[in-house]
Amino acid sequence: MKNVLRRVKICIKFILAATLGRLLNIFYKFNCPLVLCYHGISNSTFNDINNITLEQFIYQVNLLKCLNYEFVSLSEFEKYLYLNKLNKKHCLITFDDAPSSFLRAARYLAKENIPFAVFICTRYANSENGYWCNWEIFKEIEEKMAVEFGSHSSNHHRMDKININDAFNDIMISFLEIKGKLKKTTNSFAFPYGKFSKELLSKLKENGIKPIFLTDVRKGDKYLANYCAFRRISVDYHDSKKSFLYKIKGYYRFL
Repeated sequence: MKNVLRRVKICIKFILAATLGRLLNIFYKFNCPLVLCYHGISNSTFNDINNITLEQFIYQVNLLKCLNYEFVSLSEFEKYLYLNKLNKKHCLITFDDAPSSFLRAARYLAKENIPFAVFICTRYANSENGYWCNWEIFKEIEEKMAVEFGSHSSNHHRMDKININDAFNDIMISFLEIKGKLKKTTNSFAFPYGKFSKELLSKLKENGIKPIFLTDVRKGDKYLANYCAFRRISVDYHDSKKSFLYKIKGYYRFL
């Protein structure tokens, strides 16, 4: 029953994006840089809604190439932000959590000389259960690939549900650990679940944490710019070729 309801919700959102979202996009242009949020890479059979297959991932990257997007690294993204030169044709590919399956996508990007970013949850990186990439794997890929790292917190809490000081400390501790173990690090942060508070955004900006990445946020571009924050487009298993296209065109951002 739960899966049926999820599929119904997905279908409704697709219809709304194709109609209302497309119409609103005419009046409210999607002029932001494209930031994509991935997690892991599944086998051909479904095992996690946050994951996609390697076939889906390769198709999406090739589509972005055909649409003449310019792939940028996290540090390039930050440089263009500082120079006020970010534009809607810049594309940053990001991965959250880094389950070990994400390495399939990482190897493909390395072969294509495409930069990407990984936002690390340090509790996962310290795990030795084999499901998550650990520090040794991160050290290996930073030597061989065009990858840079940001923080995804220490414990993957919903930051809008805990005390602001606890949330801030959790984030800053994760940066200390990431910067102590890896070389290609940045001051960029991605909120777990994309959930945030205005107060925490302000505190992070005041302490030099930027750019900040959210997901599926309905706040306006000017509001986000105040905090050097950017919406990311979440990509998951249920994205068809057409729904992915609608997402990168900005049709889903109103829903």
